[in-house]
Amino acid sequence: VKKNLEGRMSTSDASGSGPSLWERILAESSIQRDGSSSTLSSKKTIVILGSPKTGKTELLTRIKQCEAQAASGAGNKPVDVAPVDGIVPLTYNFVDVYFPDSYDVMSRVNVWTLDGSADLASVELEQCLNEKNFASTVCLLLLDLSEPWNLENTFNTWMKTLQTHVNLLKAKHNNTLNSKNKNLLDDEDPSGEDQGFDFKKLQLQFVKDLVRENQKSNTTTPSTTTSSAGAVESDELKSDSGVTDSVRDKMEELLNLEENLGLSIVVVATKYDSLINEVKSEMHYRDDEFLYMQQHLRRLCIKYGAALLYHSSKRDINSSTLWKYLKAKLFPDITEFRQSVPLPSFASQEDDSHPESRKQNLSDQTDAESPLWLPAGWDSKFKTDLILNNLKLSSDKYSDIITPPKANTQNITSNRE
Repeated sequence: VKKNLEGRMSTSDASGSGPSLWERILAESSIQRDGSSSTLSSKKTIVILGSPKTGKTELLTRIKQCEAQAASGAGNKPVDVAPVDGIVPLTYNFVDVYFPDSYDVMSRVNVWTLDGSADLASVELEQCLNEKNFASTVCLLLLDLSEPWNLENTFNTWMKTLQTHVNLLKAKHNNTLNSKNKNLLDDEDPSGEDQGFDFKKLQLQFVKDLVRENQKSNTTTPSTTTSSAGAVESDELKSDSGVTDSVRDKMEELLNLEENLGLSIVVVATKYDSLINEVKSEMHYRDDEFLYMQQHLRRLCIKYGAALLYHSSKRDINSSTLWKYLKAKLFPDITEFRQSVPLPSFASQEDDSHPESRKQNLSDQTDAESPLWLPAGWDSKFKTDLILNNLKLSSDKYSDIITPPKANTQNITSNRE
């Protein structure tokens, strides 16, 4: 199967020396509607991961509609994304981005969708996520809330696949550099292609972005965490040269970041409407079990510094928030993400100066049916522990609490004891 995919995805022209089909698509995607080259980089990319039937086509349709509405002054109209019959391992689409504040600026964002098995996704990832576009790519991992018992396994499977691919890119780049003559390296332009994939620099930039977001949104986390992160920001975070590996490790520890892929990731939990309308009633999940699922998913995202968002294409929930956030990640120098709904801040358990405020902050995050939205860098294990420590569950293992349909009926009694 892998050989067949490789053969199909590396199709060259008749002479055998031309670019592959996917390379030609990428080249064409950098051309403006009027035929001129885009003033913004055509490397801006969104890679959508996830198991089949998680709502990828519907999500992309909503994203395109959000941008069309934002650019309505230019006469753009919402365009639906045509569904693909069957399962196609890799499909290409795009979103034309229009910035109202700069009428002469427009860019095309490449959108690659992987819809096959995570076990075979390495071939497709080679085509759409490489050292040339890595620094300007955001990955969306879609999880299906209509099957909550699969959330943990699906998340871990796809993140393992993504991590393996990133490690291969890193090893490939290091081997390329090591194979070159040192004199040649000294003569090369540091802004050249070989210098474009500096993994340590990408990791550092990723952590810096998380720290800044953490400092903006966390004003009442435990004092030791807040002051330490603030000290890093002021003393060592302003310049790359002043940040050592040990300082970066310290920042990662403060952020509870266990795996730094140097890549922006947004976990989109789709079919939120199904979760609250059908799943909860049919599966008879308790509020404590629902909260556990929510907090567990948050902790998985914290490990990778990923944002987390509940989404419904059917009811158009959080589509606009997601697209605004993606644009801010892809074009940080042009657009800024503005949080439309204030995020709750958490007081330390040891801080009794504002007990009523802390009680309200907790209640804001204990609504198991709220459409969750947490930007990267905002969340922490401390916040999730405030909830988890108050749940009454018989096990701390996800598969024991969030059970599939066949096992749900017989295990629900024991889980509630």
